[in-house]
Amino acid sequence: MILAKKVLFCETCCFCLKTWKKYIQEVYEPLQIICKNTANMTFILNKPPLNTGDFIYEIKDGMLFIERLKRTHFTIENLKENVRIRFEYTEKLSYPAILFGKDILSMDKPAREYLSTEGAKNILSRAFVIEKSQGKLALHFFIQTNKQEIPVEIFDDMEPAIEWSKQFKRKV
Repeated sequence: MILAKKVLFCETCCFCLKTWKKYIQEVYEPLQIICKNTANMTFILNKPPLNTGDFIYEIKDGMLFIERLKRTHFTIENLKENVRIRFEYTEKLSYPAILFGKDILSMDKPAREYLSTEGAKNILSRAFVIEKSQGKLALHFFIQTNKQEIPVEIFDDMEPAIEWSKQFKRKV
């Protein structure tokens, strides 16, 4: 195991992380943990948040949390930019995503199509936490009219969204 400035790197497996996880988070948080499991797949378990002004991206416990800070009309152009930022933040690694925060105002047809195909790359699942019925109605429309290439669910609260998303996490 190699411990660098804010990075823990395990070269063979993550057994050590299970044992030391609590200690590591208390002492080195915010901590970017990079791990190679026995299948030689690299992923980040925790990474400090990135605030873009419109979104906050954060990897916690092997899941990607995306908080919408503004109510927005989504076009294909701004979705492509958001996906580019997400790819850069996640280093093009795949995670289950939990999206929450301000409701989406609207999304045009090309944006909906992009989000259900190209925009779903490197996402293992999507859990939407939506509190308002208007937002749920729009999201149900999006899910039903655009074939989703990944599992998608809508939740009222964060805890059930996290529990559902855990089944799609990479195993440590």
